[in-house]
Amino acid sequence: MDAGVYLGVAGGALAFILWVLALEKTTPTRVANTMTVNPIAAGLLAAQLVAEPITLNLIAGLIAVFAGIWIATTATAQEMPRHVS
Repeated sequence: MDAGVYLGVAGGALAFILWVLALEKTTPTRVANTMTVNPIAAGLLAAQLVAEPITLNLIAGLIAVFAGIWIATTATAQEMPRHVS
């Protein structure tokens, strides 16, 4: 349990530090997109470390996340929908 707490706290702190550093270098949209990859990376890592099965849901999620990232990072400001107040 101590290892789990350490990994959660250290991993969370590292993710936050990397998030702030990334915001200094690029746009918030690009930085936010990287956070959506975390569950997919965790699923793939679990498949390697603890023999979790790679299911159709994981593959569909992987495709959906990467499609969303691609759409968000390749769309120009003119193509993006505008919110009307």
